[in-house]
Amino acid sequence: MATQSGTRRTYDSTVGVKLDMEDAIHLISPFDVPFLGTYGAEGGSALSSEDTSSKKVEWIEDELVPASDKINMGSNINSSATTLTVDNGGYFKANDLIRVDDELLTVSAVSGNNLTVARGYGDTSGASHNDNAVVYILGTLPVEGADPVSGVNFQRVSKYNMTQIYQDELEVTRSEEKAAKYGVSSEIAYQGGKRLKEAAIKMEQNLILGSRNEDTSNKKRSMGGLDYFITSNVDSSTNTLTMAKINDQMQNSFDAGGNVSLLVVGGAQKRKINAFDADDIRFSQDENIRGAVVDFLDTDFGRVYVMLNRWVPSDMLFGLEPQYINLVWFDRWFMEALAKTGDRQQFQLIGESSMKVKNEKAHFKFNALT
Repeated sequence: MATQSGTRRTYDSTVGVKLDMEDAIHLISPFDVPFLGTYGAEGGSALSSEDTSSKKVEWIEDELVPASDKINMGSNINSSATTLTVDNGGYFKANDLIRVDDELLTVSAVSGNNLTVARGYGDTSGASHNDNAVVYILGTLPVEGADPVSGVNFQRVSKYNMTQIYQDELEVTRSEEKAAKYGVSSEIAYQGGKRLKEAAIKMEQNLILGSRNEDTSNKKRSMGGLDYFITSNVDSSTNTLTMAKINDQMQNSFDAGGNVSLLVVGGAQKRKINAFDADDIRFSQDENIRGAVVDFLDTDFGRVYVMLNRWVPSDMLFGLEPQYINLVWFDRWFMEALAKTGDRQQFQLIGESSMKVKNEKAHFKFNALT
C-alpha cells in the first residue's frame, strides 16, 4: 500500500470518494413539436385530430363556379371584336351578361374557351381591353318565358392521403435494467421516453415535408404533408420576406375563399417578421425589458397568429386556415413488448398517422426565402 507524508489534500484522495452527482439527466436536444402539442400565447393544439380505421383517409371537395375569369388572347382586343377568349370558358353559358372594365357585353355562344359576344350592352360602348383583364360574370339575361339554359357546375373531387407507420425498437438487458444509476429508475422507461420524443420529431417534420406514396409491391406507404398538398398559392420567387408579400399571399387565399389565421415559420423568418415596422410595434411589457416579440400580425385581411416551429425549413413559410387541416390517427403511440429471447427485454414503439389538408386553395406557402 502506498504511503504519503505531509499535508493531505483532496487531490490525494482518489479511492472511495463520493460523487456529487445530480440525480437527474438533462435532455439538451430540442423536442418541441407545435403541430402535435400545444403552441404559443393562445395555448391549445395547432391541429385538431381524429381517428381512423383505414390506411387510406379520404375526403370530398366541391367548388362554386367562379363569378369571374380573365381574358386570354395574347394581346389586347379592339373595340369591335366579337370573339373573346378567356382562361376558362366552362365558367360561362349563353345569355350571360359580363363586364370588362367599364363595358358590358352579352354572351351568345360558348365554344371551348371562346365566347361569342355582343359589344356595348345597355348604355356602355365598345372599348379596347388589355390581355388578362378581369371578366366579371353578372348573371344571365334570359328572354321572359324562355326555357333555362343548361347550368354550369363542377364535379365533386375525392382526395386522399395515406397513413404512415412510425416504428422503433428498444432492447435492454436484464442487468442493465437492474443496475443502479443516477437519474434513471428504469432504463426501459427512460429509453422509451427518448424514442417517443425522437418519433414525434420525425412525425412533426413529416407533417410539414412529407410526400404521399404507396409502394404496393413492397407494402410500404408514406403520408403527404403541407408542402405536398399546398400547390395553388405558392410563391417560389420571393427571397426577402416583407409585409407586402405576406399581404399578397393573404389576398390570394382570400380570393380563393380562404381566411388564413395562422402563419407557421422557422427561426430565421420569425426574426424577419419581428423586425417588420419595428417603430410601430405595440408594447405591453415591463419598462426594464427591451426588444419585441411579434405573436400576431394585423394584415389587410385580418389578424394572424405567428407560430414558431423549429422544424420548418428556413426558406419556407406556411399560411394556414387550421379548420381545414386535421391530424388523423390510425394508432396513437404505444409501447409493445416483443417475444423474450435471451437475457434481455425487447419492445417496439408504434404509431400510425396521416393528415387531411382540405381546401388547399385556402392556404399558401413561400418556399424560396433567404
